[in-house]
Amino acid sequence: MIVPPMDTRGFVITRWLRGEVGFGGRSPGPMRHIPREEIWKWIAVDPEKRAAYIAGMAPKDFETQTWPGSLIRELLCRFGDIDAVRSAVHANFFTGGWSGPASLHYSTEKNALVEIRASENNPNAVRWLNDAISATEANIEHAKIEEEARGY
Repeated sequence: MIVPPMDTRGFVITRWLRGEVGFGGRSPGPMRHIPREEIWKWIAVDPEKRAAYIAGMAPKDFETQTWPGSLIRELLCRFGDIDAVRSAVHANFFTGGWSGPASLHYSTEKNALVEIRASENNPNAVRWLNDAISATEANIEHAKIEEEARGY
């Protein structure tokens, strides 16, 4: 049911697998409990599309402690040469909410990515990390301009 074009059932299933999104990030859904070998078999049928679907449902493990064994990292290592996969990981990373100044939020995210990159050696993962760091830097600058305009 998780194939293009996505119908309502497929969409609901992906959201359930993904977990809830909120101000504290995302509570991991059942995706964390699916054996990786089953995931790789499912993706193998159509890597161009299916790897990106999984990247959108993968647990949001963008911290130095969780990164090394994360599904997100493995997806980037295996399929990070596919634009749609990098884009889905990007969307996964930037999904969520926060309270307080946006510049502080983005600075915290950038610092986590820089820490992760320091010990990463896979070229696909490093490529994504560099892109995400650049995006957070742009977000920080934009947020600072907005915060200054609002008198924060």
